[in-house]
Amino acid sequence: MNPRLNTNSKSENECYWCGEIATGTEHVPPQNLFPKGFRKELITVKSCKKHNEDLSKIDERMRINIIMLSHTSKVARKIFEEKILKGIQREQSAGLGISVASTILEKPEGGGYIKVNSQHLNVYIEKIVRGLYYHNFGNQLPGTIHHLWNNFNDLSLSANAHFYYFELEKKYTEQWINGNCKNKEIFDYKYHYCNKEKQFFVIMNLYETHRIIGISIPKGKNIEDYGVDIEKYIKQKS
Repeated sequence: MNPRLNTNSKSENECYWCGEIATGTEHVPPQNLFPKGFRKELITVKSCKKHNEDLSKIDERMRINIIMLSHTSKVARKIFEEKILKGIQREQSAGLGISVASTILEKPEGGGYIKVNSQHLNVYIEKIVRGLYYHNFGNQLPGTIHHLWNNFNDLSLSANAHFYYFELEKKYTEQWINGNCKNKEIFDYKYHYCNKEKQFFVIMNLYETHRIIGISIPKGKNIEDYGVDIEKYIKQKS
């Protein structure tokens, strides 16, 4: 079934994710990523409690992780110094501060890594992808969600699946639709729906640092079913 285009006829009372009765509004991506001065025409969808309020802790932890890793963004650096750092230093936030510090791993040669809960990461990206689909098409996105994030290593992906992701943007060069976001320093995206594969593709940018490719996978399929055989690809091109 093809998605119906957004004609502003979305139900006023259904959750963007599951279709259950909505109890509130969800920002896509979460509003806590957008500091004051960068909240022009934010994307919102209706949501049930399970897919909004119940995920608020994940939203906050992912916000901290994303901003800490946004080294090239002046906006992110300012937020970290003025908001996050001061926030976790407060006495009532001692637990959060300890938790954040425990995720930082230093490298002997300098610099370091940040450990991120993979389950939280997957849920966080899934809700954004589903929210963007609902925002643009007005119905719930079927199937499962998979993603590739340039700043997080997914060791479970085969080389062919990685190559599939790297080829996606070029494969649909003329078919991407710009999301026309108003706060590009924080978030921007473009998307495409492939009728042949019954898949939704979205390429997102956060804080001008993070590039995330999100895709939907039809029921009964998995990411490896779409892997591109690198050797065959090279032979076809030569």
